Amino acid sequence: MARKQLSTVELDALVVGSLSRLPTLGPSRGFADNVMNRVQLPSPRPLVAYHRARGWLAQPRRALAFAGAYAVFATAALIVIVPWLLNHSPAIAFASDWLIGWSAGLLRNTALGLASWTVSSGLTGLLKSVPLSAPQVWVLAFTATAAYAGGAIGLHFLLRAPRDNDAAIQIQA
Repeated sequence: MARKQLSTVELDALVVGSLSRLPTLGPSRGFADNVMNRVQLPSPRPLVAYHRARGWLAQPRRALAFAGAYAVFATAALIVIVPWLLNHSPAIAFASDWLIGWSAGLLRNTALGLASWTVSSGLTGLLKSVPLSAPQVWVLAFTATAAYAGGAIGLHFLLRAPRDNDAAIQIQA
């Protein structure tokens, strides 16, 4: 039996027909989504560093040390930058001179008003009539110190953390 040579078009049709009869072996519709849901991408380095720093600063002593260091560095930066700005910026120098002059005038007027009020109200005469000998000054100083210490001790007891002998509060859900 002689075999007939197929033309290129017939051969292409035969191959395409044979391939179309093969079963589909592709992934299901949700395959890519399921794979991507399992993939855990590492967090970006800045985010990891932020979380580490936040965890490190969560301890009270470290947070206090950080706040103190920040205050020192901010103060040092202001000590350097403010004089530089006053020397190199005419607008800032003018505004600061105006603000200082206005503040000095306000302070002067307030002091003069308070002084005239004390004289006109008779308060100066009352203060002059109070005899301040050495024993009375010591009693006054001791009383003021005791009042201040009593206030500080009272605040210490009011603001202290709960201790073990305090009753626990249970909240009913």
